[in-house]
Amino acid sequence: MKNLKTMLPSILFILFELAFGILLISSPKQLTKTVLICFGIVLLIIGFIYLIRFFKERKSAEGEKVNYLTMPFAVIALAAAVFCILYALLAHEPQKFATLIYGAIFIVVGAYKLKNYDDDKKAGVSTSFITLISGVLSVVLGIAVIVLYAMGSMKSSLLLLLAGIAMIVEAVLDMAAIAMAKPKKAEEPGTTPEVPATTEEN
Repeated sequence: MKNLKTMLPSILFILFELAFGILLISSPKQLTKTVLICFGIVLLIIGFIYLIRFFKERKSAEGEKVNYLTMPFAVIALAAAVFCILYALLAHEPQKFATLIYGAIFIVVGAYKLKNYDDDKKAGVSTSFITLISGVLSVVLGIAVIVLYAMGSMKSSLLLLLAGIAMIVEAVLDMAAIAMAKPKKAEEPGTTPEVPATTEEN
C-alpha cells in the first residue's frame, strides 16, 4: 500500500464522503452550512498539500518529473475552499441552492479522484482501477444531479437523499480501492535482473 503521507489526501476525502453522505440523508437543509464549511476545510488542506508538492517537485534536480497540472489543481482547490466557507458563513439561506452546490461537490470530488489516479500512474505508485471508476462515477452523478434539478424532474429532497446514498457508496469504493492497491515489488539491493544464459553450439 501507499505510505501514510501519500494516502493522507485520499483518507481525508473518504472521511469527508462518509460525513457528507450521512448529513445529506439525515437533515440536508439544516446542515448545509456545516457540510460546506467541512468541505471547504478539506479542500483548503488538500490545496496546500498540492501547492507544497508542486514547489518541492520544482526544487528537485529532476525537473522533467514536475507535473504542471499540480499548481492549477491547487489554485482551483484553494479558490473553491474560500468560496464554500464564505458562502456558508455569509448566505442567509444556503440550503436554497443546496442541490446545485452538492452536484458541484460531486464533480469536484470526482475530478480530484481522477487527478489522484493520474498522478499515481505517472509516479509508478500502486493504485487501483476502482479509483478511476469512482472518479468517473462521481463526475457523472454530479452532472446528473444538476441536470435533474434544473429540469425539475425530481424533488430536491429526493435528489439530496439519493446523493447522500451515492456519496456513501463512493466512500466504500474508495476504501476498497486503497485495500486492493497492491504494492510494487521492490528489487532487493545488490541484485541485478536475471539474464537468460546463452550457449554457443559447436
